[in-house]
Parts: sequence; C-alpha cells; structure tokens
Amino acid sequence: MKKIKKISYPSKYKELIDKYGEDEGYKLYYKFIRGVSLEKYILKYGEKEGKEKYNEYKINQKNSGVTLEKMIQKYGKEKGEFKYNKWKLNTRQDIEGFIRRYGEEKGRKKYEEFKIKSLQALKKVDHKNKLSIRKLNYWLMKCDGDKELAKNKLKEYQNKCTLDKFILRYGEKDGKKKYVESSAKHAITLERMINLYGEVDGKEKYDSWKKSNINSSEKYIEKHGKKKYEELIKRKIKKRRYSNIGLDFCLNVVERLQNKYRKIYYGENEYMFFVYEDNINIIMPDLYIKDINLVIEFYGDFWHKNPKIYESDQEFVEETWQNDKKRIDKLKEKYNTIVIIVWENDYKQNKNEVIDKVIEKINIIYGKS
Repeated sequence: MKKIKKISYPSKYKELIDKYGEDEGYKLYYKFIRGVSLEKYILKYGEKEGKEKYNEYKINQKNSGVTLEKMIQKYGKEKGEFKYNKWKLNTRQDIEGFIRRYGEEKGRKKYEEFKIKSLQALKKVDHKNKLSIRKLNYWLMKCDGDKELAKNKLKEYQNKCTLDKFILRYGEKDGKKKYVESSAKHAITLERMINLYGEVDGKEKYDSWKKSNINSSEKYIEKHGKKKYEELIKRKIKKRRYSNIGLDFCLNVVERLQNKYRKIYYGENEYMFFVYEDNINIIMPDLYIKDINLVIEFYGDFWHKNPKIYESDQEFVEETWQNDKKRIDKLKEKYNTIVIIVWENDYKQNKNEVIDKVIEKINIIYGKS
C-alpha cells in the first residue's frame, strides 16, 4: 500500500482511526480516498453541492457504456444499428471474434492465451480447483471466455438471490419464507460442514472459518499486538455508544438465531446507514440483520425517555421522541427496513420473554415457523 502524502479528509481519517485502530483505520481510509462515494462528495463539497455532483457522476457513469439505444439516439435507427452490431462483432471475446480479428491460426492462438489469462484467478477461489458460482471466473468458463455474456449470467444469478426477487416471484409471504430458507441453506454451521465434509474435516473447517471470522480480542491482539489493543479499548470506553445491557441483549438474540443468518452487525461491528438528510448523517442501529434487512433497536430508558417512566411535558422528552421517530422513519423510507424496538425496562424485568417475543416477531415477519 502506498503512503498517503496528504490527509484530505481529516474528520473521516480520525473517525476510522478511532474506530478500528491505527493500522486497520489507515487501510480503510486509503480504500475510502481511492473510491467514489456520496459521503466523499459531501465531505469535499458540502451536503447540497456534494449530492448534486455525486448524482451527476452517477448519470455520467450510467451513460458511458455502449448500448443499442444510445447508438440509435446518436446516429439514427439504421446507422445506429449498423454501428452497434459492428462494435459488438469487434469486441466479442469468443473464439469467432478472435478469428474474425486475427485470422484462423493467430485468432485461435490468441483466444487460448486470453482464456488462460481470464481463468488465472481460479487459483484464488479454491485450492482444489473448484469454481465459485458467485464469481465471474465461474461464468467465464461456462460462457467459453465471453466476458459480456459471463457478466450478464452472473448478474442474473445474483438477482435471483435478493429478497425483492423472491417476493416478486413467489408473493410477499412465500417470498420472504423462501428467501430465509435460501439464506439458511448457505449459512456456515457446524451441522452443514459435517454433512458436507464428514465429522472430522467438517469440524476442522467450521472451527477454521469461525476463527477467521470472529471479531474477538484474541484475533485483534494476534494481528496488531497487545499494546494497540489496550489503546483501542481506551478509545472505545471513551467513545462507546452502546451500553453493557444493550450488548447483552444483542448477544442473546444472535445466540437464539442459531446461525440462520449470515450478515449480522452489532456492538463494535456496527452497520452504518448513510442518510445525509434532515440533519441526520449516519445511523448505526444496535443490531442489524442484513440478510433480511431488519433493524432491532435497544432503547435505554434514560437516553430515549421511556414513555412508561417519563411524561411528555418533562424537559427534552418530546424532542427525544421526535428525533427517534425521525431516525426510524428515515431507515424505513430510505432503506426500506423493518424496525423492532425493545425497551431496557422490559428487558430488565424478563429477559427470556423479551427475547422470545423478538424471535417470534422475526419468524412471523419472514414466514419462518
């Protein structure tokens, strides 16, 4: 990784260093400055101008590709179709395309070279030469090296695995149920690993996966050293956003879900929703299950002014309620999330009952019995 000569976005740099530590934060900041995002445009130009410039960029990106529609629009129907077909013939990445461009003998030779280069990434996917259906190189092999066709096939496959696609295909209730079942099929669990690889190898593979994916203090110390871990903890205690009881709630919910979902964010591994509207910049919910786009908020009685404890005419109460409502509304409107709210007081009185109700709600919402 190259050394960054100038910190162009000091607020973002500080945020990442504080959250992830010096080494990891530096890597994430380097990735941030090399990429294009709405957040980056807003930091550079301000909220209003940043949004406008980002939207212009998105439109330009969308219009930059070669399509039949654009060719017709530019040259007229007859000439546009001719130019588009000619372009397509000249850019085809199959054996016919290579022969057309270079002749029979040279074309076949170049095609074989292209094929080898295209499939070199296979070694990174699986050491036993098994291909991943989720990767482009799998579809390159299936499509005989035709890159455009392979991209389309991959896109089709990816679209099959979205919640919207399942709902469109099977209806609201069955779609949600089938989507959860599909997610569960691919979830990495001890039982599934044993079924796939046998008792001994399955347990080894599961333990290896768990060790490489767990966000633990041991892993951090192993990677960055004890000193940096202690510095990180000091910063976390100083800036921590979540309570011990809230974290306890999240851990209990995750445990009860029993690996049904793959992408769950909470505690130090919070998920960030970028809003930048109505004085709300970023929303980090207490627990987010990305597989099913579900947010669970654990509301502390004091910070969120529990209506069972606080009256509406008390200081800051109405303001707190309005802010919380605005925040939840933004999550629903902008990201189409479903939100479940749990109050600290209810959880203190009966932990098991609250957890049972949350799991029951999730099962009802997503049609999982």
